[in-house]
Amino acid sequence: MLIAFMALQQLVFVVSVVGNAIVLIVFIKYLRFKAYSNRFVVSLALSDLITGLATGLQMYFILYPTLSTSLFLCIARYEVIGYMASLQQVTVCLAAFDRYVAICHPHKYSKIVTRTTSNVMAVTPWIVLAYKIIYPLVKMAYLPTGIRCRSKTYFSVLYRGVIAIFVYIISFITFAFYILILKVAWRFHRKIGAMDSKDNHRSKTIAKDITRAKVTGIVAVVFSVCWLPYMAFRLRDMANDSQRGVIEQTISNWMVFLGIFNCLANPLIYAWKRPDFRQSCKSLFSCKKA
Repeated sequence: MLIAFMALQQLVFVVSVVGNAIVLIVFIKYLRFKAYSNRFVVSLALSDLITGLATGLQMYFILYPTLSTSLFLCIARYEVIGYMASLQQVTVCLAAFDRYVAICHPHKYSKIVTRTTSNVMAVTPWIVLAYKIIYPLVKMAYLPTGIRCRSKTYFSVLYRGVIAIFVYIISFITFAFYILILKVAWRFHRKIGAMDSKDNHRSKTIAKDITRAKVTGIVAVVFSVCWLPYMAFRLRDMANDSQRGVIEQTISNWMVFLGIFNCLANPLIYAWKRPDFRQSCKSLFSCKKA
């Protein structure tokens, strides 16, 4: 079982690093930031790539148990992935807000979402959520040396439960945006047949925004499917602080792996749903200009 788990970790490591590196190259070199929403894609790809790297390093803690006595490496082992997961959730929510404004309030979009505000929305989660790394580093100074690496060393059950609640709240906000987007999209599809040539340009713009919203929506759904089951275990721990049984702990470990699996999903989603991404990939691998 351990060998299979380690093999899957390394598979996720390789696929996520390669896949998200391709996403970063394609969006920075070819698609660039023609659409403000591309900033969120780049932010997600970077966080997914870091998650993949952190996943690949997990194997060394199993092969070299002495690494578990390093408090700094302990933080790197547990909190980098947690930091990236929280960052991805907030970024997906902000991307949903971007699509909500573009589709539900198109006349206000250029005023609300500018180059500056989109840059701020893409960077802010990295800065604000950095406390997940800074806090344990500060706490580390007050802990004796030689403590074995465990997540509970730094964070109480209550703290981890509150983080889980935060993730659920952000998920609900994200899906609330998409419920509003779906209402407008449904009305648009019902009226599209009655539009005349004067509305043709506007209809194409709305259709393009809806297509981008679909991609972001799929990303949000996949993230929720991957991470919310593990967050449910955290809520269980907060409600009942009793020791987990062997079966519960095994399930929890696999739920963590399901969450980590999310880091290789987004490149597949872009390849599936974004023609411009597929075309740019062809240009990248054929060494032609997009």
